[in-house]
Amino acid sequence: MKKIKFFMSLLKGHRVRYFTVIFLGIIISMAPLVSNYLIKTIIDDVICWHNYSIFMPILITLFSITLIRMLVWYYNHYTIDYVGQVVLLNLRQQGYKKILSLDFDFFDKNRTGDIMTQMTADIDFIRHMFAYVIYAFIENFVIFTGALIVMLATGHKSFYVILAIVLPTVGYLGYKLANEVRPCFRRVREMRSELNTIVQENISANRVVKAFGREDFENEKLEEANSNFKHAQFHSNEVSRKYMPYMSNMQSVLIFYNIIVGGILVINGNMTMGQLVMFNSMVWMVTGPLGQFGFLLNDFANCLASTEKIIDLLHTEPVIKNIAKINKTAINGDFEFKNVTFDYKSEGALRNVSFKVKKGQKVAIVGSTGSGKSTVINLISRFYEADSGEILIDGVNVSDIDLELLRSSIAVAQQDVFLFSETIAKNIAYGNTSATMDEITSAAKIAKAHDFITKLPEGYETIIGERGMGLSGGQKQRLTLARALLKKPSVLVLDDTTSALDANTEKYIQQQLKCYFKDKTVFIISQRISSVKDCDLILVLEDGKITEQGRHGELIQNGGYYARVYEHQFGDFAGLAEVNSNG
Repeated sequence: MKKIKFFMSLLKGHRVRYFTVIFLGIIISMAPLVSNYLIKTIIDDVICWHNYSIFMPILITLFSITLIRMLVWYYNHYTIDYVGQVVLLNLRQQGYKKILSLDFDFFDKNRTGDIMTQMTADIDFIRHMFAYVIYAFIENFVIFTGALIVMLATGHKSFYVILAIVLPTVGYLGYKLANEVRPCFRRVREMRSELNTIVQENISANRVVKAFGREDFENEKLEEANSNFKHAQFHSNEVSRKYMPYMSNMQSVLIFYNIIVGGILVINGNMTMGQLVMFNSMVWMVTGPLGQFGFLLNDFANCLASTEKIIDLLHTEPVIKNIAKINKTAINGDFEFKNVTFDYKSEGALRNVSFKVKKGQKVAIVGSTGSGKSTVINLISRFYEADSGEILIDGVNVSDIDLELLRSSIAVAQQDVFLFSETIAKNIAYGNTSATMDEITSAAKIAKAHDFITKLPEGYETIIGERGMGLSGGQKQRLTLARALLKKPSVLVLDDTTSALDANTEKYIQQQLKCYFKDKTVFIISQRISSVKDCDLILVLEDGKITEQGRHGELIQNGGYYARVYEHQFGDFAGLAEVNSNG
């Protein structure tokens, strides 16, 4: 029932058109029955009994039926193909919209290859069902049922016996085929997703593969996935091959029986030649659909397997709910964590974290890899929901603030740099599409990206490769920073954004940020002391807990983790610098 409602929803706006086609298809499917009767009349009455007066009217009727059937057939197939493409377009847009609405938790649990399979192959199978399978099944069913009724109504009793044997046999075989092939198609779909995932990962990580010389290893992975897909596909075909010969041979049994028994009846005068020809055509009209039913059941089972996956995707609800209880129009930049705890699945990320940040403060978060630095930012932007504790922004619980307002007020220059295959100008203006060229240039200058951009062949109109291929790590980081700055946020987050920059470039950017973001709250995640030493507040995270917090001088005197990192990075040079400054 759920699938029927889903299919009906896909036809919204086109139901009348689609069901009109189905109705017309039923009408023209009965046309061969009329044509066969007219041909029988020509043989019996015109040829055998020389009643030539009815010959021309019958020919005109046959021609008219054929012409009308041809025109309706063209209209029907054009329409169902059009509706199928509309279903494909709308369903792909629905799926894409749903994916964009889902939060990080969904992408943590689902592979890119699986999502790509849903958005391509699965949706195309559903289009195929609307554009071919449903119409073909109804068309064949009408032809089969009509021909069977005629045979039973006008045929000799001797035909009843063979029909009583053949039809239940074919029905049973079709039922067994549908039940056995459905799990096979699910397996094929899973193997296709696995194959897509491996290909997608290898294309994205081609530089890593080559850098480590793992081409042979990746080839073996692909061969294994390809082999699994082949075996799954072969097994599904094997199931079809197990039943299809029997179903097809039932046609031969009926035709053979019709020729032998019908011939005897004609010789004995119990059946006319016209009736024999008509019955022979009816046998084809009964057996032809029987053979098609097997293939259609295959297609239908395949479509149902894809439909289940698409329904699951469209019914997936985001973990983060946008329930804005407070009518807030702007984010000022005051933050407070109160005993916040958060776990990634079974791994603890933050434990009882508490701190306060005032508007306009520059806050640094320092810690080793996996200590929970980026998790703090993910919770501030509400990409994840805290398991316990409270996160306040301007004194309001973060879960009570409108998500669109929250995320539009926070700009994140992420550690994992991602640039689109677009022009540099469009990449910088991604978070502010209404920005003028002057504003784009200004943001690039603050991020010290303007100089290298102007040296490129097309300047700001240069189209960069996927994920910024062709640019250095430092250049990509500067473009990411410019993109965050152009958003003109209330809160700026720099997630290890300057890790690939030289000391002079980093210092220049820090000076620019002090000038242009002096009244804005800025979070800086970094392991480089040079990036964080001038911050108003430095938080030190170890194993998900804040072990130190304060200003640079205070933390140096504490002699904890921060002091050890400082000593490791600066060593005796730091002491020498202090001596020189005092001397």
